[in-house]
Amino acid sequence: MSGAASSGPPPLEPPFPVLSSLSTAIQASISQYEKANTPSEKAQALQRLQTASTKLSRVTAPIHQQIMELNFRPNVNVAVRIAVEMGLFGALPLSGEPLEVAELAKKTNAEEEFVLRISRVLGAFDILQESDSSSGLLAYSHTPLSRFLTTPPAQASTRHLFDNMLQGHVLSAGKYYLKHGFKNPEDAKNSPFTFAHSTHDASVFDILETMPERMAIFNSAMTITAVLGLNEVVTSYPFDHLEANAEGLVLVDVGGGKGHVINEIRSVYPHMKGRIVLEDMKVVLEGGTVVPEDEVALQPYDFFKEQQPIKGELVIVEMNSMINSYKTGMLTDRY
Repeated sequence: MSGAASSGPPPLEPPFPVLSSLSTAIQASISQYEKANTPSEKAQALQRLQTASTKLSRVTAPIHQQIMELNFRPNVNVAVRIAVEMGLFGALPLSGEPLEVAELAKKTNAEEEFVLRISRVLGAFDILQESDSSSGLLAYSHTPLSRFLTTPPAQASTRHLFDNMLQGHVLSAGKYYLKHGFKNPEDAKNSPFTFAHSTHDASVFDILETMPERMAIFNSAMTITAVLGLNEVVTSYPFDHLEANAEGLVLVDVGGGKGHVINEIRSVYPHMKGRIVLEDMKVVLEGGTVVPEDEVALQPYDFFKEQQPIKGELVIVEMNSMINSYKTGMLTDRY
């Protein structure tokens, strides 16, 4: 129809000043990285480089390409989850040597064509490195990311986010908000996760407690904090300046899982004085911790069902890594 608006995307014509500015930012970040003297300075330079590079990639990508990536990105999560389960990442040599698809199929006891399908998805998103072998056949090798995905914490985190959380989001994405309104969920016991599991008045942990295998996955997944930037989180707060309260308590880690945060704090600040408490649900603590129980007290606590059992003024570390001051049931930010 004459004069009708086009339904297709607009032509890709990023303004030259935008491209020039991003190019300058990238070059400046590379120069900053080259001159950096400390790990912190290098990390800051790389963060700026990543930000500018991502923006450049975004403004130079055609809309149809962006739509395709958006719509097909869930396939990446599926491919990673399958690869973890079939042992694909562990089958690749950590040395970086590429393996042909046929060899990968033998090592994973899987059909060759299926291995190829999964590997090509992972290769397209740079999770695996795709190349041609000396015989001209497709071969795959590790990237830094896929090598990390061979570790137990990374695999446990992948299983938890896919099996426990992602499916809950997918199954509730439309109907939950149509029923309850398009607003932030206010009731932890009637959340999208609750809705996805066709139940009522049950929190995430209530539901997981009825599924021991999935609760075990959750507990194992929490160890990912031990290897992903935990030191940076701990060193961002002066724990060595804390003083014990009247009861001799200096720190409580609420929802602290197996105690990796506490261990890191004690490692970085070995001269802290006062008793430390690790709080989490009874089922979590009974699954074993990594803290020395003669030096760190264990306190079963379900913050969805119970009042905080420890009273008085002290510093509490919460699961979301925020540092708060706790006094008689009131949380106040310590920033």
